[in-house]
Amino acid sequence: MKRLLNKGRAAHIFNDEPTMNQVAQAIIEDGDFTGTIRGYDRYGMFFIESIGYRVDPDGSRLLLYYGEIKVDDENRYHVTPRSRPSKE
Repeated sequence: MKRLLNKGRAAHIFNDEPTMNQVAQAIIEDGDFTGTIRGYDRYGMFFIESIGYRVDPDGSRLLLYYGEIKVDDENRYHVTPRSRPSKE
């Protein structure tokens, strides 16, 4: 997180590890395929409760309700809380 903020970029952070695991499982089971964007297949879904937050370099925070999994060619995945699905 500090590395991103020091570069002037926002950091997306889950509320906690159990939330991250629950989001990943929910997306694997019921997530929507949102397309192949920047070389990764992406799946996601919106949640009723906040799953995390975005911290901007100025310290402001935004609650996040969308979870996304990006999958590479070797079927490795990375789950991230976001404000909306990724776009090109």
